[in-house]
Amino acid sequence: MQNSSFKLTNKEFELILDTEYPLLKKNAIDKIQAHLHELGEQLIANTLITRPLPAKSFKISKGENYLNLPYLVLDLPKIGGNHFPILCRTLFWWGKYFSFNVFIRKEIYNMASFEKKLKMCDSDGIHLLRSDKIWQQDLDTEDYNQVSKWPENIITEGPYLKLSIKHPIEEIDTLFEKATYYYGLILSCLNQE
Repeated sequence: MQNSSFKLTNKEFELILDTEYPLLKKNAIDKIQAHLHELGEQLIANTLITRPLPAKSFKISKGENYLNLPYLVLDLPKIGGNHFPILCRTLFWWGKYFSFNVFIRKEIYNMASFEKKLKMCDSDGIHLLRSDKIWQQDLDTEDYNQVSKWPENIITEGPYLKLSIKHPIEEIDTLFEKATYYYGLILSCLNQE
């Protein structure tokens, strides 16, 4: 007797019989990857962004299962491991949003000066990671606080400070402008000790 938990629903049958969906998905992912590649090249050409970064290269990676959904990631600079001074990460998360994320290794930068400068900036839409789960990308979890106004102390526990902002998938045509603005805003507040 066949296990009933393995029985496909009608919708699942329709999906596996459809040869168009996998091709549409592949084409969509390829186009998003091309957008991210162009974004990486444009960000590298922008001295406001690259001045505080330790390298002038980027990396695009992709996967099929970040909380059950496909994703693509643009890392600037390209990193290898969990120990890096600063990272600008642009994430495309299928069906959800793009996000712009800045990871800052606190021991390398003057955090008091950074915090003072950052509090003078507009906080609209910025999500502050409040845990040490730096690879958590879902901005709607309890690990993040959306900042309506800067809290008294923005410096969090753990070796990294992570600030993130969402960008709607529907606004892909403004990806470069938003990324440049957000990354420029955050990076301009950094002073290396």
